[in-house]
Amino acid sequence: MPSEDTARICFDKYNMYKYLVKNNIKTILTYNNIEKFKKAYNEGNIEFPVFIKPRCGSGSVGARKIDNIKELEESYKRDKTLIIQEYMDAVDLDADVYIDVISKRTVEIFTKKKIETKIGGANKTISFKDQKLFELIKKIVKLFEFSGPIDIDFFYKNGEYYLSEINPRFGGAYLHAYGVGVNFPELVYNNLNKQENKENIGNYKENIAMLMYDDVIITEV
Repeated sequence: MPSEDTARICFDKYNMYKYLVKNNIKTILTYNNIEKFKKAYNEGNIEFPVFIKPRCGSGSVGARKIDNIKELEESYKRDKTLIIQEYMDAVDLDADVYIDVISKRTVEIFTKKKIETKIGGANKTISFKDQKLFELIKKIVKLFEFSGPIDIDFFYKNGEYYLSEINPRFGGAYLHAYGVGVNFPELVYNNLNKQENKENIGNYKENIAMLMYDDVIITEV
């Protein structure tokens, strides 16, 4: 489990945005109220479409694309806890990461591109590797107090990675990582037996797809 402070940051999407900006991590431009958004919009700092979601939501409940100011104002009348984000026309990515409970070091990373997402989780993904992303993830982890498995969402645009959010738990699509040999349960077992895990980042095959229906299929494409 993460520390309480880290859990609180991860649960509050606007606090996470402020924390990432403070620590010079590229992330999605975010506003916590409609007045701040309108000021930025009038100054040309953001444009439509935008993306709105609950500040402390989960499972993509209430998250949706907004095309104009009228839609935005109507949405805010119904729910003033929404945050407003720039719409990312980019590649949607996900990383399963394991932080060793004993050493607190990042010891495993599995990265995948999302092909299809339903009900807040990726159900079709394909594996890839990028050393630049691996190094970025290790840098990000050091800014928090994580312990064990976490799930990180990224967007990739114009050669840069933008952190979307961090879930300090097993990700819903971790099955893909397990299917290609990235064995987090074994790492958990080792840590429970007071055994420190060694770094083993990127030890998996690229271009392996997961196609999730009522079951999981692991296949090479």
